[in-house]
Amino acid sequence: CYNKYRGGFVKKCISIFLVLILLVLFNGCLLFDKQPTDSAKTFYDKVNESKTLIDLVATDVCAAWKDAKYDLSTKDINNAIEKAKNEHSENIAKINELDKEIRDLFGKAKDEVEYSTEYELERVMTTYIEYKDSVLNANEALDSSGYIGVSLSKDSLDRALQDLFVEL
Repeated sequence: CYNKYRGGFVKKCISIFLVLILLVLFNGCLLFDKQPTDSAKTFYDKVNESKTLIDLVATDVCAAWKDAKYDLSTKDINNAIEKAKNEHSENIAKINELDKEIRDLFGKAKDEVEYSTEYELERVMTTYIEYKDSVLNANEALDSSGYIGVSLSKDSLDRALQDLFVEL
């Protein structure tokens, strides 16, 4: 009779012990799960701010390239592109300033977020650099495929920013 009650008691103790272990593990996972941080949100905001300025420069650079390319009286495409860039010297200076902040924030944010968000951060950073470089380093070599490339880079950055926004 004694063994009958003892076996049930041991089973209950083991069950309670296992439930407690699972609760501790579950709570531990919640405590150590990386959440989006201020660095990641600030990174997103700074990339958006820089993208807006790059869009302004891109519009004029691409228009200058297109005008110079198809206007037979203009022989120097590089000159037209440089003139368009010079008109945006303040924007370009701000873009370069933001670029330094973005790179610093990227390093901080990447260390503070979970893997899926880290992937989106890397995607945004890659497409941001690609877009910025395609606009700020534009020259005569900006042929029709380069002209389309600027647009594709902008679209890629837009998509990457949307995906990061969902993660944050």
